Amino acid sequence: MAKSLELDTEQSALPKHDLIFEDINQEKSPPLSLTFVPAIMDIKESWDKSSTSLQIPRQVENHYRTHITDTSFLIKHPLPNSIIVQSNQSRAGNRSSVTPTNKEGRKLDVLVCHLYLVASFVIRVSNYQATMGAYHRLWNKILPILQTTPEDVRTAALNIHLEAITLAKQQHLAAHHIADAASKSLVSSITLRQHAWVRSSRIMNDARTCIEELPFDGAGLFNEKTDYVMENLHKIHKTARLYAIQQPRVKSWADAFGEDLYYIVTKYSGSLLLQKKYKDVEPTLKIKEVDGLELVKKFSEEMESMLRRKVEAVERLVEAAEDADLYHEFNSSLEFDYYNAVLINEKDENDNYVELGNEFVLEPNEHFNNLLVNTTYSDIQLPTNVYNKDPAILNGVYMSEALNPIFVDNFERDPTLTWQYFGSSTGFFRLYPGIKWTPDENGVLSFDCRNRGWYIQAATSPKDIVIIVDISGSMKGLRLTIAKHTVVTILDTLGENDFVNIIAYNDYVHYVESCFKGILVQADRDNREHFKQLVDELQAKGVGTVNKALTEAFRILMEFRSAGQGGLCNQAIMLITDGAMEDYKYVFEKFNWPDRKVRVFTYLIGREVSFAQNVKWIACNNKGYYTQISTLADVQENVMEYLHVLSRPMVINHDHDIIWTEAYMDSALFASQAQSLLLMTTVAMPVFSKKNETRSHGILLGVVGSDVPLRELLKLAPRYKLGVHGYAFLNTNNGYILSHPDLRPLYKEGKKLKPKPNYNSVDLSEVEWEDLDETLRTAMINGETGYLSMDVKVPVDKGKRVLFLTNDYFYTDISGTPFSLGVVLSRGHGEYILLGNTSVEEGLHDLLQPDITLANEWIYCITDIDPGHRKLSQLEAVIRFLTGEEADLECDEELVQEVLFDAVVTAPMEAYWTTLALNMSDETEGGVEMAFMGTRAGLIRSSLYVGSEKVSNRKFLSSDKESIFTMDHFPLWYRRAAEYPSGSFIYSFSFEEASGGMPEAVTVSTSVTVTVGGKTGIAAVFHPPEIKGSVKAG
Repeated sequence: MAKSLELDTEQSALPKHDLIFEDINQEKSPPLSLTFVPAIMDIKESWDKSSTSLQIPRQVENHYRTHITDTSFLIKHPLPNSIIVQSNQSRAGNRSSVTPTNKEGRKLDVLVCHLYLVASFVIRVSNYQATMGAYHRLWNKILPILQTTPEDVRTAALNIHLEAITLAKQQHLAAHHIADAASKSLVSSITLRQHAWVRSSRIMNDARTCIEELPFDGAGLFNEKTDYVMENLHKIHKTARLYAIQQPRVKSWADAFGEDLYYIVTKYSGSLLLQKKYKDVEPTLKIKEVDGLELVKKFSEEMESMLRRKVEAVERLVEAAEDADLYHEFNSSLEFDYYNAVLINEKDENDNYVELGNEFVLEPNEHFNNLLVNTTYSDIQLPTNVYNKDPAILNGVYMSEALNPIFVDNFERDPTLTWQYFGSSTGFFRLYPGIKWTPDENGVLSFDCRNRGWYIQAATSPKDIVIIVDISGSMKGLRLTIAKHTVVTILDTLGENDFVNIIAYNDYVHYVESCFKGILVQADRDNREHFKQLVDELQAKGVGTVNKALTEAFRILMEFRSAGQGGLCNQAIMLITDGAMEDYKYVFEKFNWPDRKVRVFTYLIGREVSFAQNVKWIACNNKGYYTQISTLADVQENVMEYLHVLSRPMVINHDHDIIWTEAYMDSALFASQAQSLLLMTTVAMPVFSKKNETRSHGILLGVVGSDVPLRELLKLAPRYKLGVHGYAFLNTNNGYILSHPDLRPLYKEGKKLKPKPNYNSVDLSEVEWEDLDETLRTAMINGETGYLSMDVKVPVDKGKRVLFLTNDYFYTDISGTPFSLGVVLSRGHGEYILLGNTSVEEGLHDLLQPDITLANEWIYCITDIDPGHRKLSQLEAVIRFLTGEEADLECDEELVQEVLFDAVVTAPMEAYWTTLALNMSDETEGGVEMAFMGTRAGLIRSSLYVGSEKVSNRKFLSSDKESIFTMDHFPLWYRRAAEYPSGSFIYSFSFEEASGGMPEAVTVSTSVTVTVGGKTGIAAVFHPPEIKGSVKAG
């Protein structure tokens, strides 16, 4: 059979790399995978070869070729110089973009040649399979002859026949698979290469253009879907040809529209006129380069001075409270009527004031956001669970009456003060100015001053706490519920300066959060909430072994103390259990005695007293405190006791540490307060008993404090000094934002605004996210002074647009506080400040024009100190200051001078706009609504070209915060125009105001710049006429 196939004689003529014929010639066919991989590698070689014509030996080519007469379906392989290359040569001018280059064409030729050779292999394999039929016919003729031969000869012949058939099938099948795989791989290679070329060329566009320009619709030439598309294209082009619409004509329309639009916005804005006016006064102008480091240091000093005044006010309250207690003798039978904040002005059915509810005059006060307050007296608030006539309460309230004149005196000395208060350790809260408190819908007043962050931070020092909770089987049911509530209450007494971990124990010890094994973590809001969730999932089972848990707790605290980590002050273990039976004395001897550096507080859960003595012994022998908690109502009072114990060293040493809290919104206290005063920080100090007989006991009387609205603090970093995109921000020593333009603490739920859960624990890196290496964050945490630069992306227009800026960050600490101040100036506009000069008489005349307004959130003059000034707008205050009507007004003279200068230079705009309005044609330019402009000093001029009732957006320039100057930012139209060359108009659409998804008006803006000594500054931004239905300008 092998001889009839002539494999041996023809194999010698084949190239060495012909794997297919090598496989066929082998006695045993190798596995398919072994031949498939070399075949693929052979194909890859041809792909990677340099692009040269494939050299095919004539002998091999003749060997593989099958004549057309023999195999009608086999196509001869093309010559190396294929049709693709020929077409490429005929269009040499477009070679790089229309067809493959000669090099690419030759590569395709190589692959196609290989493909046809493989097809030849497939035919030959088929031919060999066909010869097997002749072999079978021959064998069938030989078979009767074999029946006459001896049995051993017949058996040998049959075995040879069977082996031959088996080998032939294996070899033919392997050869067929190899050829098939090689052909498919080559086809894929060719297809991919052609596809890659097609995508990178313009042949698709050329083909589409050719099809679209067909004089007929192409129906019937393609499939149904293509026919439908072709028909529509044909109709479009037919219509276009009908009206002779051509690309040059459309372009001319666009150019004409652009020219008309430019003419309208230029004419009705008057930007060219104003540019000329500023050009005329350029010789009198100065452009000063801003020194960012000097600026941030100056702001920091002013803020430190302001905050120092708040500290002094608190210190006066502390002194008065301690002196009042010193001379007060406790009277258990004292009767004293005080103003109860819940009961004031309340009457009974006989129209008589109820007990503790006498008449208390309340009046709206602008300084306190128009809340009803009494600025001559304070009143008392108590939580519902505190009896308002308890002797301890009555004595404390009577003693603290001495604070009333100090409250009033502080407010007179510093009219920028807001709320002042004294929180007593017995539970009452004295607040100035006095207000009316309202219980919730259930008649409960849950506010307890002793639970507030400012009280806890002032009453104690930073602390490292390990909470150990018993989850053995005996803790099931109500006991476990009380234990969980106790853990949660302890967590609520911790702050950002504290460190904590929680260990649960039964038969073995485990951390409630396995990721925190062996360490303490900062007790910030996120970690506390995470712990609360994990504690809630605890289940009671097994037997409790407290020794192992205590050992683990001591080990953690000892390692942190040795490493200089954690709070570096107080360390304590909180043991929450229903009993302790085993011998635990050796644990304390090993880890805590005799120095007793770690206090141990124990909370016995349940009404049983069997193990009370043991649990009490643990606390008393480790400088702690023991308490028994029988019900959920007992938890709050009993947990708070540990704070008094931790405060004893401070009390004994009379360490009046000043604390500043993180930013917070006390919604429980000021539910009706406006957002502008919601975000605040508190300065607080502890109040101690100075009596000789109690001094050694370390008795904490309470905490006094005062709130500082953060907006008041940022007023000391004037907006006009920071440039178009600049801003100031405050950071705490824990890396959390105190104030930042991108800090959005509220979210909307229905129609109500509510604080976000983690609004006061937003890290600086979450807002200034380009600070990838946390260089800025680290420097500010460490209280360093310096600067750095970053390329930033600034979202504007509620996140719909982004500005790409290079910002310079300048930072320093605020002395006497844990805060750092950062000032951001943008490269370009933020580097320079424009200074003009004019006479008061000339400027005042132009400032009185009716089309002028000033940024009312900017501080041109301080109007919130004198009650007689609080109703004045900033423009009115400036005018009264300049005319001398209010000689005691304190104003920013530099900013007022810039306003006067801008008023003089921009004065011609009023007459210009008025003339245009009088001569305006409704037919040609009736869509123009309004023109206005703003300067870097916050001055805005505006003019209406239509009646006010026809203006599309009536909130524009009034209540729309994005379109006016605010404490946080320049108007959006100002910021966007500032990033484009002077004279370029920026068009904006406001879809929110539109109906049916279409904008009602187009807002256009352009900048006006001034160049002095090679330095360029923005003098003003025009918002050319707002154009309804077509264009809006400003």
